[in-house]
Amino acid sequence: MTSTLDLGPGLGAFARQYWWLLLARGVGAVVFGVLAIGWPGITVLAIVFVFAIYAFLDGIASIVMALSEKKAGHKWGWSVFTGVVSILAGVVAIAWPVITAVALLYVIAFWALLAGFTSIAGALALRKAGFKQWVWTMVFGVCAVIFGISLLVNPGRGILSVLWVVGVFAVVGGISLAVASFTVRRFGRASTPAAA
Repeated sequence: MTSTLDLGPGLGAFARQYWWLLLARGVGAVVFGVLAIGWPGITVLAIVFVFAIYAFLDGIASIVMALSEKKAGHKWGWSVFTGVVSILAGVVAIAWPVITAVALLYVIAFWALLAGFTSIAGALALRKAGFKQWVWTMVFGVCAVIFGISLLVNPGRGILSVLWVVGVFAVVGGISLAVASFTVRRFGRASTPAAA
């Protein structure tokens, strides 16, 4: 019995074809974070819409990745679940834009916890498979969990008082995802079958 995870022949092709989805999620998170930090006069309504757009796009990217994982014969359940929850979070934020800051905080907190735990599980799988860059996915996961817990512990402060935390989380998490995407791309290129 070997100590590494059997990645199968389709994972390299999957990595070559879809690494950019991870990059898109990272860039989206960084843009969201920069807007949250750099626009201090932002209203609660505006941040609801910015979050909704990000959550919706992140959900679509997760579902596309899940379908690609399924096609490649890999586990895909968590990715589709994360995508659906992310889309639902975005829909809730758009459907009820006048929700209180506390309600939005709970939506963002639970979304961050789900994204964090999913990323931690993914990082552990990457580590088990022998990838040295698993740490970037773990950084994102740990940041997401800490962020989600901090919002749950202090919900009464309101969205404006934690806007900088939202921005920092999104920027750090987005950078982590972007770095991880290039690791996935390198793996995809390295696993290109040799010409016969």
